[in-house]
Amino acid sequence: GKVTQAVLGDAQCSGLTFEDGSELEVDMVVVSAGIRPRDELAREAELAVGERGGIIVDDRMATSDPRIFAAGECALHRGIIYGLVAPGYDMAEVVAQRLLGRDAAFSGADMSAKLKLMGVDVAMFGDPFGNAEPSVQHYLVVNTTKEVVLHDLVKGIYKRLVVSDDAKRLLGGILVGDAAEYSMLATLARGQSELPVSPDELILGQRAGGFQIELDDSAQVCSCNNVNKGQLCAQVQAGVCSVGELKTATKAGTGCGGCMPLVTDIMNAELKRLGKTVSKQI
Repeated sequence: GKVTQAVLGDAQCSGLTFEDGSELEVDMVVVSAGIRPRDELAREAELAVGERGGIIVDDRMATSDPRIFAAGECALHRGIIYGLVAPGYDMAEVVAQRLLGRDAAFSGADMSAKLKLMGVDVAMFGDPFGNAEPSVQHYLVVNTTKEVVLHDLVKGIYKRLVVSDDAKRLLGGILVGDAAEYSMLATLARGQSELPVSPDELILGQRAGGFQIELDDSAQVCSCNNVNKGQLCAQVQAGVCSVGELKTATKAGTGCGGCMPLVTDIMNAELKRLGKTVSKQI
């Protein structure tokens, strides 16, 4: 529940000072800045590994020895180490299908993620830099995307949405300090359908009184466990009426938890549609 403001000490670390003015004496500060694949076993088995680590796998998750598979954060797929839970599940599904003798392949994964760094919400989804839609015109690469940016220095909020040139599709974005709409925005970016509201309404979010967007039943809500809106609504129709029961029935929100605001909104909307009273008490 603290927001770090500064590291104290000159020659060595002596403490931390927080936003509320309090301090904490410490001898060491550990910064988590990424992952390193555990590939020791693969090296001992003389399997091919990447220059910077990671067990090299193909689209079928097979290593340089076709009898051995690798999946998750130890696997290096097309030069990428995925440090997120959802790609690991997708890789494991491919391995399971291959072990059953079925054809399956892993072609990459959505890198959208929501984290809390030193007490500050940080989220990234879709293509946050607009690199996926270049066009070539007369041998010149032309950027066909536009950006909508909100930078509030008073409240410490930064939001950037990348939209298509006609501003009708959301391609990706970055949220810092306020990630309340992350699940909804990530779902819109994945769907690639035409935006129901203007980009400025999307970026203002709750400041503009919130926005209500009707998602298709096929819209993915929980990327960690691949749960869509239709599956959530089906459970509510079957009698589920609490967030806890919905998580147990669908596994939605049991991974990173970033989708829980959207899961809750969908459950409440479906309960209301069924004519049931929705309690907002804690």
